[in-house]
Amino acid sequence: MEIYNLENMSSIKEYINVFGTVISSFFKSKDKLELEAVQKHPENIKEIQNPSERVQLTAITEDASLIQHIHNPSENVMLAAITKDVSTIKHISNPTERVQLTAIAEDASLIQHIHNPNENVMLAAITKDVSTIKHISNPTERVQMAVITKDATLISHIPNASEKVMLTAIDKNASAIQHINNPSEAVKLRAVTLYPEMIKFLKDPSEEIQLAAVKTNPYAIQYIKYPTDNVLESARKLNLGTEKYIEKFQIKAVQRNPLHIQNISDPSVPVQNAAVNANPLTIQLIAKPSEETQLAAIRKNPSVIRYIKDPSEKIQLEAVKANPGTILYIESPTTATCKQALNSVYKDTLQIDVESINNLQEHTKALFTDLSLTNPEQVKLEDSLFINSHNLISSQHIETENLLNNFKNKLHDEKKSTELLQEIKQKFASQYGNLGYSNISNEIMNMKPGEMKEIEICDNKGKALIADISIDKNNSVAINNYRIKEKATGLVESLNLKDIDLCSHSSSQVKKMLAGNKVEVNKGPNAGKLLGLSKTPAGWGITIGKQALQAADSSAAI
Repeated sequence: MEIYNLENMSSIKEYINVFGTVISSFFKSKDKLELEAVQKHPENIKEIQNPSERVQLTAITEDASLIQHIHNPSENVMLAAITKDVSTIKHISNPTERVQLTAIAEDASLIQHIHNPNENVMLAAITKDVSTIKHISNPTERVQMAVITKDATLISHIPNASEKVMLTAIDKNASAIQHINNPSEAVKLRAVTLYPEMIKFLKDPSEEIQLAAVKTNPYAIQYIKYPTDNVLESARKLNLGTEKYIEKFQIKAVQRNPLHIQNISDPSVPVQNAAVNANPLTIQLIAKPSEETQLAAIRKNPSVIRYIKDPSEKIQLEAVKANPGTILYIESPTTATCKQALNSVYKDTLQIDVESINNLQEHTKALFTDLSLTNPEQVKLEDSLFINSHNLISSQHIETENLLNNFKNKLHDEKKSTELLQEIKQKFASQYGNLGYSNISNEIMNMKPGEMKEIEICDNKGKALIADISIDKNNSVAINNYRIKEKATGLVESLNLKDIDLCSHSSSQVKKMLAGNKVEVNKGPNAGKLLGLSKTPAGWGITIGKQALQAADSSAAI
């Protein structure tokens, strides 16, 4: 109702007119007042309780969305709303079937806004636009069949399709099998019988399904992830009975999914190559990869050398040429491999003959370990170390330069130490070689500092003289822990020498002693006396003249 300011009215005539308007408004009906309110402002319908149909229609005519503010609108009002704007169906909580069908006739996708539409409404939506099945949560079988008849692949939007509907979809389009949730055995069988290649869409098909596919077309074997022995044999017999075709199937299978290589027993080289070319990491799934396959994998990804057991020098070199950091994945790199890795980072600046350096493997691996730690940006985790040779010797990497320089100096020192050791070893080897101890001589030349080995010095008359030979960190050669071994029984007993330097005597003299004879002492305080072996309660001892020495010390340092 309007408010009038009587004080500002200029004439009695204006006062009478306004007063008359106010008086007359009191005599208007409620419906007429509500009608005037929504005619002036349609949103006033929100404030009106139980408006008449006439008032509802007046508001809806102006703004169809206002139906959401009308409680229990009549069918005429609903129809008026969707006639003006069909999308307003989403604001109607309980539309009649006629209203639903009217909306669907305009836009079938609006069925998604209709709660529990009946079968007639569903069919109307499907007839207008079959893709609206995706908006229908519980379609009846009749509705499902109507959808499948139009487009079998839309069965993907029918999660609980009946077997009858599934079979109809397969008959219509066998490729629909890939869109069916949990197909029955009968449905799978129908699909692979009509189109064997469809087996590729079946997860873990049974042997019956596999056999049905390959019997229809042997080439379907290539789409079976895990064929049974019966299926493989059936495919062989049906397809010219040759292995050549099975190999082709296996190659295609691993090309599609390289992990299938693990399910092929004793795969041929072409099959192995196909797997690693598709994914080099599958080298770890092959029990005995050929060298050709190893090379193929390394060329794809050098870091896979970590999965190759006892790689040949050829394989090692292939890996470190591509990426020197992969030397960290090689358990026992050869000297040539170490040299290749070092040359990759030093280029022509190392200028050291590394081949004769002791512990070259350990030194090289230590360097690359340090490089990977100081250059985290050069490391590609989970895959391989990518040590960039150019960046490593760049002035931008001072810490790396220091590491490389320190390592180079270390190799120089090691080289000198190695050369000195070789001189010492040669000296001792010549000394023992001149006395006839070829075993000692050869062993010394092959030993490393800190290493100890048991060696048979010589033997005669069923007895052998054995001892432990070692080279300490100061490059001193020692022969300790002498024992006598009875070859017939294998019994080993200690030999107590005290101050006697047994190996200062020639090999022929020691052999005489093993035979039970005595020999003359060459030098020392007992020079000129006879020396022999004698049995003692503790094992064996040395006799000088007629007296047996029972000393506990059984070692003699050379």
